[in-house]
Amino acid sequence: GSQLVSASADGSMRIWNVGNRQLQGVLLGHASGVVAAAFAPCGNVLASAASDNTVRLWDPRIACEGGSVEEAAASHMDCVTWVAFSPSGAMVASAGQDWTVRLWDPEDGSHKALLQGHTDVVRCVAFSPSGHLLASASSDWTVRLWDPLAKLETGVLTGHSDRVLAVAWAPSGRLLASACHGGVVMVWDAVSMNVRLTLK
Repeated sequence: GSQLVSASADGSMRIWNVGNRQLQGVLLGHASGVVAAAFAPCGNVLASAASDNTVRLWDPRIACEGGSVEEAAASHMDCVTWVAFSPSGAMVASAGQDWTVRLWDPEDGSHKALLQGHTDVVRCVAFSPSGHLLASASSDWTVRLWDPLAKLETGVLTGHSDRVLAVAWAPSGRLLASACHGGVVMVWDAVSMNVRLTLK
């Protein structure tokens, strides 16, 4: 893409033009540090997650014109740690220190689902390339798989012996990698839910 967003501990975000490296706009609205941000696939919506317990949605095009940019805000019960768009851009997922994953409508910021099952902080969420699965990584040492349309848990991946900090899908959508605080990366088969590879 031609734009880059940077998030700051002071609650602000800045949008940059990658080509000329110029600042295009400053986003203000969060009451405390912004810890994650993501553009929708089409680039017309920006989601941010912050330690003020909120997910906020912005129109980056208006921000670059110096106008009012905040579209909607939605809340967790504790700090929000991650935010991600579905491949179609029709859904936003967020992870929080309240042990939950939440789904939102990026059009109006309305809350669509509360996904519960983790027993500690949820660190990261990632949609599969098809958008049919959502993976979440948690400090409870597990990765959970969810059907975001049915709003149901479809599996729990266990094998890490430390906090799971990140998850990422292979382009095929068949394999999922998870990384833990102890420096171990595990590659899972998302269909059989078996470990295919462990990297130490």
